Amino acid sequence: SGLVSCRASSSAGETVEIYAIGHEGVVEPAAILTGVAAVTAEVQIAAEAWEIRIDDLCSVLRDSTALSQALLKYAYSLAVRMVQATKCAMFHTVRQRLVLWLLMAHHSQGKLIPCTHESIAEALGTRRAGVTVILNNLAAKGIVELERGRVTIKNPEELKNASCVCFRLIQAAVEPELQCELTA
Repeated sequence: SGLVSCRASSSAGETVEIYAIGHEGVVEPAAILTGVAAVTAEVQIAAEAWEIRIDDLCSVLRDSTALSQALLKYAYSLAVRMVQATKCAMFHTVRQRLVLWLLMAHHSQGKLIPCTHESIAEALGTRRAGVTVILNNLAAKGIVELERGRVTIKNPEELKNASCVCFRLIQAAVEPELQCELTA
């Protein structure tokens, strides 16, 4: 498990989460190509992680078609996630964005998500008070259970029903079929 929030900052110092990575992902995969990080990574939920130097990863990629394909699929899925997150931030309500965040955290963490209302608000670029109101509403409907420092997903199907289309589009991109064959 574990969750890393990858965020972008404005010149005024405001931050917003661009994507979050759990056990399934790579923090800042664009750095593989450019060596430059476009986001700031902040650990939301601590866990063990592996680190590899870009030079070492590039060396392994040259020899492994399977790893190259896996990273291409991951990059595609992450690109879809970022597009949907951007659309969600621009066109959807804070409630819809919060539900999407909970669903993505549930996907990588399971039903117990150790987080605070403040950390969710920071990830969404919104006020903590609004997050608290929405979470209390979801709790009143039996969709989540709230305890200090954590949210438990009690009814994932109802949470999915409360989501915007963004979650379904992100889920559809998780295991894409590559249309080209890579050779080492």
